[in-house]
Amino acid sequence: MDLERFTGRSYEFHPQGLVEVGYGNAASVGRNALIGSDGLYTCLGVVLLDEELVSLAHFPIEDRFWVVTDDERETGGVRTFDELMDFLFSQHELVSDTTAAVLVGGVEGQSEVLSSRVEEELIRRGVAQISHRGPHSEKVEWDLRVRQGIVSVSARRRHLKLTNTL
Repeated sequence: MDLERFTGRSYEFHPQGLVEVGYGNAASVGRNALIGSDGLYTCLGVVLLDEELVSLAHFPIEDRFWVVTDDERETGGVRTFDELMDFLFSQHELVSDTTAAVLVGGVEGQSEVLSSRVEEELIRRGVAQISHRGPHSEKVEWDLRVRQGIVSVSARRRHLKLTNTL
């Protein structure tokens, strides 16, 4: 597909393509690379942006959680909220007045505590520009992509296909 014609924007593709951030994990890439996370549901995707770097973390609503690596059946051990927040900030040596954060996802009535906790920690670490994309009124699957400082979000309901077997 001719992405430039489709979107009206010119993109520089990261040699490895999309950097996918799994449940309970975080990653950092250069600002021109593509990074994303899928299936956030009640979880939050937290994007941290500065002039050179983009970091993304997939925060579960639990305080301690299993980290999902490449294969959903394989886990990378247990991590806490504080450890994941440290991991999110690990590549951002200095937070400046141009550092921004975007909180994506969540479900009304289920994710407010997590959202407040993340926002308080971002402010404590010096991030003044914080915006929100969500929460949604019902449980939906969130898709999050970031490239060149542009945060793209889509949400959709997951329809379960039921089959009868005898």
